[in-house]
Amino acid sequence: MPLYVFKFLAIFSTAAVANSNCGTKQFDAIEAMVFTFTKSIRDTKRPADWSPLFKIGDQIVKCDKGYGSEGVSDVISHALAVRWKEATPLFSQMAKSKKFHDFVISNVDSTCDWTDLQAISENASTRCPINYSVLCKELKKKASEAYAESTEAAAVGAPKNESDSDPCLLVTDIHQGDVVFPTRDVCYINLAAMRKDAKYCDLVDASYMEFPNCFRKVAIANQDIKLCLSIRDKNPEKHSRPYSESLFSSATVGCVTEIAVKEHNSKICKKLRTVHFDHTSEESEVSSCIRDYKKATSRMQIPSENGQ
Repeated sequence: MPLYVFKFLAIFSTAAVANSNCGTKQFDAIEAMVFTFTKSIRDTKRPADWSPLFKIGDQIVKCDKGYGSEGVSDVISHALAVRWKEATPLFSQMAKSKKFHDFVISNVDSTCDWTDLQAISENASTRCPINYSVLCKELKKKASEAYAESTEAAAVGAPKNESDSDPCLLVTDIHQGDVVFPTRDVCYINLAAMRKDAKYCDLVDASYMEFPNCFRKVAIANQDIKLCLSIRDKNPEKHSRPYSESLFSSATVGCVTEIAVKEHNSKICKKLRTVHFDHTSEESEVSSCIRDYKKATSRMQIPSENGQ
């Protein structure tokens, strides 16, 4: 099996030791908490609520690391990137519990968004709270190493002469009782990001909660605003999860916001007016994008001369 396939498999390497006390209900509960925490972090109108993450860490530890999800790493790294100023409760809990500390640190890894990893390193270097200098050094080191590993993997990727091959066909999902860990889906998501090609996202099961984020990662990598705006419409009608609309809408808005930040142009947020959102108005999403743009540019000390 090619080396880069093993890198994909590594994401779920801990899944094979699932504790028999944790079955479908427990994993469903964890996934629901991941969604709740993700929603809290992305809703910048309200203070960040860290309590769902505390519960996630507690449950995953009890399951003897039997739960694996790139979504956990994504939301933890994103929270540390964009909600750093509000993260004192998180740091306090990490100081109190070594197991929770190790859980958080382990999820700052090479599967995380490069922009988030860079922001964590910057936050830990320049915005470290009093009394948490040791933790900041640890987070900076882990984020820097994860960024280096991720960019190295992307640079190497699959051999150039295998551009039409599908290494993920060599990957099989991991089954633990009634629980199925979507290892192949994660493989396709990482392959899409590495090759900057959305065609691999179409091979991901649309019921997997990270499906919309696959398109978001490719769109950001290619600075493709049209792909961002199309994410909302990729939610299939047969998708029965009650929160699916929110997942696809959040991925759409987040994608547009990140490109606006990278291009130093908040006017890009206004393109969200062309997208139909079922539960919110287009203007509300535009406002949310502009607000997050201002926070990001302020945090990164980027001038917004191309903005509003």
